[in-house]
Amino acid sequence: MGEAQAQFLIRSRAYENFMQNESWRGAETRFGYSQDTLKSELSRILGWLHSKNIAVSQIAEYGCGTGLHLIDIAKCFPKARCWGFEPAANMFEFSVKNVVASRSRNIQVLKFAIEDIPEVFEGTFDLSFSILVAGFVDDLEDYLRRLFQLAASNSLVYMFEMCVPPGLNRKESAAVRDYFDEVIEAKAPVASLDHILEISKNLGFKIYHRAENSERLASEKARNIHLKKDPRRADQEAAICLRHGLEPFFLSSLPLVQQLCFLKPSNQLTA
Repeated sequence: MGEAQAQFLIRSRAYENFMQNESWRGAETRFGYSQDTLKSELSRILGWLHSKNIAVSQIAEYGCGTGLHLIDIAKCFPKARCWGFEPAANMFEFSVKNVVASRSRNIQVLKFAIEDIPEVFEGTFDLSFSILVAGFVDDLEDYLRRLFQLAASNSLVYMFEMCVPPGLNRKESAAVRDYFDEVIEAKAPVASLDHILEISKNLGFKIYHRAENSERLASEKARNIHLKKDPRRADQEAAICLRHGLEPFFLSSLPLVQQLCFLKPSNQLTA
């Protein structure tokens, strides 16, 4: 078994354990991403598309997981064809079951990793979504390049990712990664915001919109919330800060989640 295949199996089992132990909606809230977050972004995107007189006919979500985001997206764009791509077998099964249960008629879920999506889809999607995926891919640059290849000209690519924020020193960055491993239990490399922005710029894509996690909290407020709602998490976070010589609840005051919306210009080619 090759290293890449072994890593994929490990991540697939992590997904499976994750799904068995808690609801996906609960996990979204923990990541700072809720159904309301998605609806807010969809409203913003709809406004932009309307202002540019762009009709959306093909939508993609990469790493669609349980399919719940895709179902919400399809409701917002009832006349568009919505495609979900998910490589992990167990998550693919979850998404198919949820789509069937939703009775959505404009959704198709396919079992593909992004690098295996057929060429016939290149330049197809007017709107693309990547939600909590970047940390799970083996090569971020290859992932973004392929994502942009699949996007149509003059289209939007929306990303919502857990990121190491810019401007941190080495020990602060290490604390963020420990936080995701031990508290968030992401069990995957956390993407660097600087790296995502650098790669996207090199590919010729423009930032249409960027926002930090709307749930960003001041340290004292975060501490009070943790102590009341999740004392174990508060203890874990304090222990990580102490280990790295940082102030308690330093991590809670960071914008660890980023919302990014990229525009693929009409004259942009991504080889």
